[in-house]
Amino acid sequence: LTAQLVEVRETENYSPAPRKPFFIVLRTEQKDRFYPQGIYTIIHPDKGEISLFLVPLGADSQGMQYEAVFS
Repeated sequence: LTAQLVEVRETENYSPAPRKPFFIVLRTEQKDRFYPQGIYTIIHPDKGEISLFLVPLGADSQGMQYEAVFS
């Protein structure tokens, strides 16, 4: 299933660690079905495979959105 990166945003850092947490939102073309939250392997054409914990956010006019948080 093809997904498009539609948003990247920094979030609050509630840890004393010197890092910048962020989240991404991916969108698929599915509108009436979704994958449940869980770990999925994403394959980027240049970067290869990465396992992400994705949470479905719901559908917008273009498809289903999923969020992954990096803290």
